[in-house]
Amino acid sequence: MNVSESAKVPPLSSPSCESTSSQSHQGSASAFSRHVSPAAPPSYQSLFGDVPSDAPPPGYTPFAQGGVACPVMTNPSLTNCLARLGEAYGLDFEELAARIQFWITVGVRDDIKRMALDVIRASRGIESLSTLAHRLEKVYLATEADNESRTDKNRLAFIVTVFMLEQKALLVAADGTGLKPSSASSVRREFFAQLQGGDRLAKIRRDVGDFLADHDNLRNELESQAAESDYLRLSGLCFDDIPGAVASAEYRQALHSFSEQYGVDFAQFIEAIGDSRTHGYSFLMDPVQEAMTELGMKGCQRIELSSDDSYLDRNAKLVITAMHFFQGQVFGANTQQPAQALTGKKRPPESSPVQESSVIDEKIAEVRRRFIQFLLSACNQVARADTRKNVETHVREEWPKGLLPGKS
Repeated sequence: MNVSESAKVPPLSSPSCESTSSQSHQGSASAFSRHVSPAAPPSYQSLFGDVPSDAPPPGYTPFAQGGVACPVMTNPSLTNCLARLGEAYGLDFEELAARIQFWITVGVRDDIKRMALDVIRASRGIESLSTLAHRLEKVYLATEADNESRTDKNRLAFIVTVFMLEQKALLVAADGTGLKPSSASSVRREFFAQLQGGDRLAKIRRDVGDFLADHDNLRNELESQAAESDYLRLSGLCFDDIPGAVASAEYRQALHSFSEQYGVDFAQFIEAIGDSRTHGYSFLMDPVQEAMTELGMKGCQRIELSSDDSYLDRNAKLVITAMHFFQGQVFGANTQQPAQALTGKKRPPESSPVQESSVIDEKIAEVRRRFIQFLLSACNQVARADTRKNVETHVREEWPKGLLPGKS
């Protein structure tokens, strides 16, 4: 890979999230992320030792002059998101989520989950929202499966539903007239319309009815044709704010560092891998766990997986661990101390003579090749053709050629 090749790589930074009053159809991408200055987590520095230098490693090839801003978010949570929505809409989403309780049994569907998916999927046919809706559905399904309590499942569903309704409201306002005060009122009204739809479980409708009975002002506004909405506003919630939508900050920083070095977007890659975990009583084995086990057998110090990790964090841990290991194999780094990878720092140059650019390019390509072949092999080991297909499709479309078996 040379500089001309790397210039073809899409920018890693995402558009910042503008205020809701200025978002438009053309600027709908701002729903994705906001920028926060990165910081190396002290916990990882203490775990793997001090970082010796900021100097780039052998094989480091920047693909953007002047560097690329790293869009890092603090870890979002259900509580933070609901508090933000509650402040914007004058509605206690936490109480509402706790009020709605029902058991999922044979023949009883999860209508709260269905509500969220209905709203998301209704946006997939809108050109400017299609990509956002597809990504949101993937994140929602993966994160929803990890939330065990009914209340937490409700909370997540409320977040993604209101977020998607806000994006539609912003499109309606994109005709140049700007957002009207009634926009937030309309979002709130539509949320309750979805929640209390005629085909929803009777238990849900009763629980919502009991909630509204205890909140007279809210019930009166929802029933009124001209709701009092002066105190309401859109929340400005971004995709990155949704729990599970992005990897944790420390991993994003490390992924960004590897992305700069190897000319591929690893933040995009961990999303493309998908959620390989098994939920419930599935007989399928996990290729991410398999790959981590193999790395451990090779003597690689791993970032341990946790049952509390989001699927993006699990994928990020694997990528960071494996890339550091194969980088060490090819460039001769110490594979037992991946501090520079985990903190986003770059390995210092060795004392050997400066290598020729063509040799460096070959080594960069070799690290990428070993990493992809290793990941595909792990998928084969546990017979996960679905995950292998996700990896192959993304690599074929987004990565340099020649990395897949039998593929150009």
